[in-house]
Amino acid sequence: MSTEINEFVRSHTFPFQIIHAGSVFWPVFSESPVTSPSQITSHQVQLFNKWYHILLKKGIYFGPSAFEVGFVSSAHDNKTLGESAISMCDALIEVF
Repeated sequence: MSTEINEFVRSHTFPFQIIHAGSVFWPVFSESPVTSPSQITSHQVQLFNKWYHILLKKGIYFGPSAFEVGFVSSAHDNKTLGESAISMCDALIEVF
């Protein structure tokens, strides 16, 4: 899922990336590498909040903070992950 979203973002040159390690992922509104929450600006938090609320309306639930990570579990099948990735990309278009 993160690969597809990151490819979409690069094709649209949005300042956004999904950082992931295994099943844990962190959506970050930055083109530059982010390795610590202290690197996130208030503007990036505002972008995350807009994205978060758009996704809520689409039925996608994340932690409500730009500083939280998400995770994929065995409860998420390929269909759900694919639909979620499409919704996340659509929401990014609305943000930018």
